Order: sequence, then C-alpha cells, then structure tokens
Amino acid sequence: METNGVREVRRAPAALRILLVAAVLGALVVASLATASVARAADRATIERSGVTVSFSESERRLAEHVIALVLEIRDELAAEFDRARLETLRVDVATTAGEFAALSYGGVPDWGAGCAIERERRIVLRSPRAAGAPATLRTLVTHELAHLAVYDQLGGVRAPRWFHEGAASAVAVEWRLDESAALALAAWRGSLMAPSGLERRFPQNARQARLAYAESYQAVVWLAELRGETTVSGLIDRIRDDGMFERSVGGLTGADARSFDQLFLQRIRERFGLALLLRRGNLLFLGAAVLVLAGAVLRWRRSRRRLAEWEREERSGGGTSEGASGSWR
Repeated sequence: METNGVREVRRAPAALRILLVAAVLGALVVASLATASVARAADRATIERSGVTVSFSESERRLAEHVIALVLEIRDELAAEFDRARLETLRVDVATTAGEFAALSYGGVPDWGAGCAIERERRIVLRSPRAAGAPATLRTLVTHELAHLAVYDQLGGVRAPRWFHEGAASAVAVEWRLDESAALALAAWRGSLMAPSGLERRFPQNARQARLAYAESYQAVVWLAELRGETTVSGLIDRIRDDGMFERSVGGLTGADARSFDQLFLQRIRERFGLALLLRRGNLLFLGAAVLVLAGAVLRWRRSRRRLAEWEREERSGGGTSEGASGSWR
C-alpha cells in the first residue's frame, strides 16, 4: 500500500507537467492565430463608393479600383432589368491567393472557380488574376456574380434549384460561346448529358463536368423563357414568383413532373445539339459538327492561356468590356 501511495505521489507531478505543457502550447497556438488574423486584417484595405465596398490586399489596389467601377456600372444595368433587386449596398472581396479565396468563400468553391456570390450577405468574392489559373474576363465574371444577387431578390422567396440559379446568371451574363455548343454536342453523342434533377443542390466538382452543367443550365433557362413567351430572364422569374412555387410553374409550362421534365429537357438538348439529327441532314452537316467539337477543344485551350493576360490588361488599363466564358461558382 505504501509503495502504491509513493507511486501515486510521483505520478501527480508528471501529470501536472503534461497539463502545464498542453496549456502553454494551446496559448501559443491561440496567440499565433490571433497574430495571423490581425496581420491579415492589417494587410487588407477597403474602398467605398455609392454603397459598394471593395476589400482587397494593398498589392491589388489598382485591380480593386477597376472592380468597383465595373460593379457600379453593372449594378445600374441589372437594376434596370430586375426591379426587385436590392443592389444598393454590396461588398466585394478580392482574394489575392488561393487560400484567401477559400477563406473568404467559406471553402465551398472548387480550385478552378474564379468567383462566388453569397446572397444573404450581399457579398461576392473574386479571385485576383494572381490566384486564378484561367478566369473569365472580369466584366463577365462580375456580371455573373451580381446576377446571382439580382435573381435571388427577384424570386422573392420562391425556392429554385441550383441549375436554375446558375443558368439564369449565365444567361444574364450572356455566357455562350462556340465551345459551349461543342460541349453539349459531344455530351449528347457520348450519352453523358446530366439530368436537371441531379443538379438541384450542387454542381460537379470536376471542371469539365461543371462546364457541361453550366451549359445545360443555360439552355434550360432559355427553354423555359421561350415556353413562357418571355424575352428576358427577369420576365421569366416574375412569372415563377407569381406562381408561388418553382415546380408548379415548370409543370405548368411543360406539362411534366420532375422526372418527365428531365426526359423532355434532355431530348431537347439531343435534338438541338445531338449528332444524330445532324446525320439525318447529311454528311456535310456531320462534318461541320465534328469541326465544331474540335474547334471547341482548341478554343478552350487557347482561352485558358489568354484569359489571365486579358484580366491583367483590364487591370492596367482600368477598362475593358470583352466577354468571356463561365468559370465562376455560387
């Protein structure tokens, strides 16, 4: 008993030392994190103009000035189309590094993403050209992200699937090029088109599949607008909001439930972009479709090399209105 008692007495100081070491290490970690947080805050600056605040690292001041000018211009354009959009007060965070972009977007954006919108915070996050490998041109990217806020407001509380939000933002930003058509034609030929029901909550993390999802979503929104006899995205959204439920509105337009809507939409894509239809029209059109697919692949490769240079030219000149492809994330 005495031996056991001696052992217990000897153990106590050792355990106490472990606790003390753990406490010290914990304090050091907390202090380090706090110091890093203060350093990050000190490194970031803000500019504010007409209700728009842009947060950025000092090294990105020229880019930030260009961004705020673009946001003010595009905000006015969107406000003219979306009468329910609350775009008076906005925040834009420009991320200099991939890690900063992940933190500002809560880590929910794939590594190929160039921007995101956080509707409830009235905030968008943009990657600096230094942090984005192949971004869309800046104007298109800003338009897409601000369109997310406008679409969210215009729906007036009506819940819509992810593909509708992405397709609507892409349509507002006019993100359609030859390689989008090529991607749909190739997917229709391969049988790899995605059903809208699989894109209700999230988009693929893979860049190639996500690009296809954006293209399909764009076409789905355009199709619904055509069925409704609308010429603008905002007009379509007004009808959906008045119906009070997205599924009810789509069902009324197409006469289909969710499963049948998938089938109808995929059939439409095959008819508009599928190679089978082109084959029925003759070999010349088939050859043209093959050239279309090849041209799309070449264009994607060339654009991936060109976009960074375009962004940097926009930043240096403080202007630029060229359009680009999708590549953002919401």
